[in-house]
Order: sequence, then structure tokens, then C-alpha cells
Amino acid sequence: MPKKELAKGYTTGTCAQAATRAAMQMLFTGEKVEQVSVELPQGEKLQLDITDIQRKYTDRELPDMVSCAVKKNSGDDPDITNGVLVYSQVRLSETGQIHIDGGIGVGRVTRPGLNQPVGEAAINRVPRQMIRKEVEEACEEVGYTGGIDVEISIPEGARLAKETFNPRLGIEGGLSILGTTGIVNPMSEQALIDTIEVEMKVCLAEKYRYLIIAPGNYGLDFLKEQYPLYECNIKPEFITKDMMVLFVDYLQSRSVGEGAKSIYQRFKKVIRYAIEHDVILKDPCKEVICKVDDPMLRKDVLSLEEIQSLINCHYENENPMVRRAFIFCLYCGLRFCDVKDLTYKNADYSNKLLKFEQNKTKGHSSASGVVIPLNDGLLSIIGEPPADGNKDVLIFNLPSYESCCKSVKRWVKRSGIDKHISWHCARHSFAVNILNNGANIKTVASLLGHSGLKHTEKCHSKHAVSTSSTLCKPCTNFP
Repeated sequence: MPKKELAKGYTTGTCAQAATRAAMQMLFTGEKVEQVSVELPQGEKLQLDITDIQRKYTDRELPDMVSCAVKKNSGDDPDITNGVLVYSQVRLSETGQIHIDGGIGVGRVTRPGLNQPVGEAAINRVPRQMIRKEVEEACEEVGYTGGIDVEISIPEGARLAKETFNPRLGIEGGLSILGTTGIVNPMSEQALIDTIEVEMKVCLAEKYRYLIIAPGNYGLDFLKEQYPLYECNIKPEFITKDMMVLFVDYLQSRSVGEGAKSIYQRFKKVIRYAIEHDVILKDPCKEVICKVDDPMLRKDVLSLEEIQSLINCHYENENPMVRRAFIFCLYCGLRFCDVKDLTYKNADYSNKLLKFEQNKTKGHSSASGVVIPLNDGLLSIIGEPPADGNKDVLIFNLPSYESCCKSVKRWVKRSGIDKHISWHCARHSFAVNILNNGANIKTVASLLGHSGLKHTEKCHSKHAVSTSSTLCKPCTNFP
């Protein structure tokens, strides 16, 4: 059976061009236009439907202002702007000039090196040319020699822009009006390449000396979760061997088979390139090995019996704060970045609830807020708030992530548990233990702060085992 050809779409620039053409026709004729034909930069023609037509009249028979929209169609490309309405508003002006600007939902350029100067609307060169062409042709047809103000807007643009590279590139407040050909080719790498090129130009304009690019989301998620201070800006000298050890652990906790090793190999190529060009002086990946992870041999989940062994195990010079926090995560499923930020304000003692917002999804997910019921055992770990009533005090005053992980590894080894346990394993262990013991998957997803069931189900499928233990409940007293 022949492979189905993916459907093409058209850009926001094409939408703006078509909406402008229709608006100009209505401005000069007064007749409603519900469909227009536009010629794209490479000569291809498209017929597009016009919607949400608005006209404003004063003392003329013809309108002084016309606004209309074209609905964006990205074809089979997974484009965040698919289905949005791109508006063009045109009005007569006494300036004698054609002025093109961005309205609601169209971003503003705030950094040099982009397609437009700082302060201008993020309407790129080719779309500007096509919009201007439509205005000039319409004016020429009726012999109009006055000015025209054109305002392009995308009502949903400000919200959608938060999920794009625009804020990172220095385009604030909305989306960009893009398109060099006017056509969206589905599943094309060109958009990603173009984005990287734009970011490189911005860095060049701001006189950055070095730029290191590493593909994928694993590195960014790793920094978000375990090195939040470096999330947006990490200098080469901060990339250490200790960080690489943790990065490998992180990859192996999230990818099975050849996945973790493959990602790490690609990362090492970037590091080698940086060393060859004197960006990094010392190889942080030296002697840090990422082995092929066989899902049948994974040992990153602690059983209820092993958790009890940990609770019963004490050793000289143990860190009691790390101990409390790790046990708390084993019974609540918190990430390290969340448990370290907990204050007594998050603990609702009267209702026996823990309420907090996940650092990883704060501000861009409806599931970022998490509520976890607390029994007496968990409340005993939290302890009473300070006597002075200051609830902003940290519940667990933890050292660095690296130090906490080392403490946990020593603890696990002293307890006789032969498993490779990192801090994140506490979260996995919590999920697996209560799922294996009959907890409702929707409830577990809610406790973990997952926005859907996909990640929760994935966790269970990887680690599901038969067990006769009772539902995971912490004891009321911890030694």
C-alpha cells in the first residue's frame, strides 16, 4: 500500500497576506469578500476563505476601516498555530504612506540580530513584502494615493507564544508572522534549522563568544530538575564530571535499551567539538560511561521491604535532613527540586494535606498544583512549624543535589541493598509501589502531578511486579 502523502499547509504570513487583500478590496468597494486568491512568493496561487468581517463607517459611503481574518491551516504539520485566526485591519491614513504594524498577539522584537529591528513588530521581511504588495495593488486599481495603516493581529498569540522559542529569541508578547515561501511543508526540519539560525544571529549580534547547541529535551529537563540555577544559562566551566555522572543516571532512569547510551554519545560529540575549539578545557565525560540499559535488569525501584530496611538502617555521620527528605519522597513521590523548596506554609496541619506547585510545570500546566494527603507518620517527618510562627522556613534544609545523592548512595549500600538508587528513584518507587498494590491510576497520576495518564502508565508498565504487600502506607514512627 503506497504511503499517504502528508498534506501541506500555509504560513501565518500567507494568512496575513490574504486577510489584507480581502480587507483592502472591501475598503475600496464596500462589498463583502468571503474568499480571495493570493499569489505566494514563489508564484504558487492559493484560494483562502475570509471570516469575521468587520467594517466601520463614518461620513463616507465606503468604510473607513475593515478588519477580517484567515484561519491558519498547517496541514499535517504539528504546528502550534494550526487553527488560529490571523487578522488584518486596514484603515485610511493621511500620512500618504503604507504603514504595517503588529497588534494584539503579534510579538515585538527586543533583541538585535533578528529579522526586524528592535522595537518593530515581529513580522518578517517576506510577509511584509507580500502584505505591502497587496496594499499597493489595491490602491493602484482605484487610483488611491493616500496612506494606509495595516495592523496584523493574532488574538491567541500571546498565550501560544509561551510555548514557542519566541521569548528565548527576544520576541515578547506574541507570535511571529513568518513564511519565506508561504507554504508549510509537514514534518520538515527546516523550521527547526531556521530557529537555530535565528538564535545564532541573536547571539552574534549580542557579541556572545561561544554558542553550544545540543539537541533534545533531556538536557534541559535535567537542568530544570536538578540544576535549576543553570537552566537558562550554564557556562562551560560548570559542566563537571560529577554533573556528567548525575546526567547519565538521569538518562538511564528515563530511557531503556540503547536510548540512554545513544543520547549520551551525541552529547559527548558536542563536548568533543567544544574541547577541539577551546570552549571547554577539560573533558567532563572522561571515564563516565553510559551502559546499555536492559529493561529486564533495571533495579531503580525500592520495594516496601527495602524501604523498611532503609528506615531501620543508621550509620555514622549520616545526614538526618537528607534521611528525612528521602523517606518523605518515598511516601509522597516528590521530585528533589520540589521537596527542597517545601516550607511549613505548604503543610495544612488541620486538614492533614500537603499543597505545593511543581517547579517543573509551574506556569504552563494545569496540573502543576499538587495536593497530597498526610498521615501521622508523614506529619511526624515534617514536624511542627517554628515556634516564632514563621512558616516561610524550609521544612528540609538540604545541601546540594550532588551531596544528597552521595548520602543516599552511602545509605543504600550500608543497608545492604544492591541497587543503583538515585534521588529520583524515590518518586518511581512511590508510584510503582502504590500502583502494584491496587491504587487507582488516576489517583496516582494526580498525586504525582501528571497532566495525563500516559507517564503514569509508562512507569507502571516498566516496573509492574506481583506483590503481596499491603497498600503503601508509611509507619507512624521513624527511627
